[in-house]
Amino acid sequence: MGYVYMKRLCFVLLMCVLPMLGACAAPVYPRYQPIFEASFGGVPQQGHSHYQIDARTYLVTYQTFNSGGIRSGKYLSNEEWIVMAHDYVLYRAAELTRSKGAKRFVILHRDDSNEASRVWVSSKRTHGGYSNSEIVEGFTPIARVLIRMLSNDGEVTLGSENHVHEVDRLLEELIKRNAWLAAQLVTLAPQEKIRASKSPFVRWRAPVLLGDTDLGRALKKRRNSLLDTEITDEVPGVFGITLWSRLPLSAIDLLREGVKIADREGYAAFRLEDWTVGEYRQGTHWNDWIDSRTWFRTKARLVLQQQDELNSLDPVFVVEEIRESVMR
Repeated sequence: MGYVYMKRLCFVLLMCVLPMLGACAAPVYPRYQPIFEASFGGVPQQGHSHYQIDARTYLVTYQTFNSGGIRSGKYLSNEEWIVMAHDYVLYRAAELTRSKGAKRFVILHRDDSNEASRVWVSSKRTHGGYSNSEIVEGFTPIARVLIRMLSNDGEVTLGSENHVHEVDRLLEELIKRNAWLAAQLVTLAPQEKIRASKSPFVRWRAPVLLGDTDLGRALKKRRNSLLDTEITDEVPGVFGITLWSRLPLSAIDLLREGVKIADREGYAAFRLEDWTVGEYRQGTHWNDWIDSRTWFRTKARLVLQQQDELNSLDPVFVVEEIRESVMR
């Protein structure tokens, strides 16, 4: 009797463990959790993180992994995964702001990407202590927002074009419109019961198909360069900066160039205007996600100035306040 009982108990435990192992090998839906600095055993990084730029400014990131091997109607499309990343990163930005004692924040810049990825995942351990691994193909949706926390005094128009958000209101709205996020914050509901609400969606970094164009041919010539920086003098104290990269850029890359120029010209601060991001693909079809010839562009006008604009909701940065963070 004891032997039969133990066999049944082992079977039940095995049935409980196998789904968890499968989840590690091919994560099914976004996880709302702090992201690990390293990815152990090939498990893709999933979760949120933040990086402090100055006393009130943070770069908040959310990323996850969508296994390309999962193709079922009950799972999200690539576009819906980016929707999830948008909502998750905004929720984390609001959480972070509240944890610092502020009630509002302004989005200085926002960006996203959804790149084809391959990860090695440990499948099982052999008797000799070595692990067998397999390649899991999928996509890595990433969303980033550069936020500045606002003091609790002073009048700011909420919902303005400067993307000012009231923390409590934003947290409530995100949970209402995103059933996935609500489930992650309370309990993990079954996959088939989770649905995100439908709403108009625009990517923060809109992809552009190049095809056989002049720009497409020009970018092909840069294929041996991982990062190109173009700086032009417009008028005294104003510079145009364009960064081309084979990998998604973050706001820190542009801020680093701003510090270099401000130091060279002898200015204490700078403002970024017309800050735009773009994603350029050599493919001719939107579903050609595995095209390795993708280029990412960040472009802005850098306006040098001698002092900070304390009440500005625009991306204004004091060199000495951000130097240590962006020049590492």
